[in-house]
Amino acid sequence: FNATGDALVVDNCNYPGGEPVVEITGGTFVSENAAAVGSYAKDETVERLDGMISGGSFNTDVGDLLADGCAMEKNEDGVYEIVPSEDSVVAIGSRGYATLAEAVAAVPADGDETTITLLKDASGDGVVVNAGQNIVLDLGTHTYTITGLVGSAGTETNGMQLLKDSTVTLKNGTITSTTAKILIQNYSNLTLENVVLDGTQSSVCEYTVSNNFGSMRATGGTEILAAEGR
Repeated sequence: FNATGDALVVDNCNYPGGEPVVEITGGTFVSENAAAVGSYAKDETVERLDGMISGGSFNTDVGDLLADGCAMEKNEDGVYEIVPSEDSVVAIGSRGYATLAEAVAAVPADGDETTITLLKDASGDGVVVNAGQNIVLDLGTHTYTITGLVGSAGTETNGMQLLKDSTVTLKNGTITSTTAKILIQNYSNLTLENVVLDGTQSSVCEYTVSNNFGSMRATGGTEILAAEGR
């Protein structure tokens, strides 16, 4: 989008109930004399469209329109790029999330592949991947340590529970837990790619990977580690 005025204008035009729903997840927006993205509401009772931008490149500051979990980073050409906010633990594209569980919950159950990237060494709750979700968890050479467990009600003993009819890839880093009895309980179609699953850090870990349904394929330098005698 390249214009002499606003490259993109979002305006409710004072229509009752006319708040538009807009989401910008990518693209390049350039204005020569105005705003890369202009958000206006002629009716003073209608708020500006905060939170509409979670990706893209802009030649003017769009900080007041950013979605939660996003920040701006100005490159050497003076262009504002959207990046995950500094306090993010993981990201989907340029949108950050404070926890892995929040990012997994944001993945649709429509079978479309979504990559979640771990941005730094972190610890936190385990996750449940539900039917229909297709998730690639790229650990980015970092370590994720699971401290809060998941599972069926009353039997929350798993670090990760990957349910039937989901597709999961774990790659490029380490997953471990200090508390799990089962680090990964798998009912999904699971791929392990250059990942270390370390079940040695929990004194009660009985299974590093328990395969109950679906499939599991291990590739590259994948390691599955269990404590001695397990």
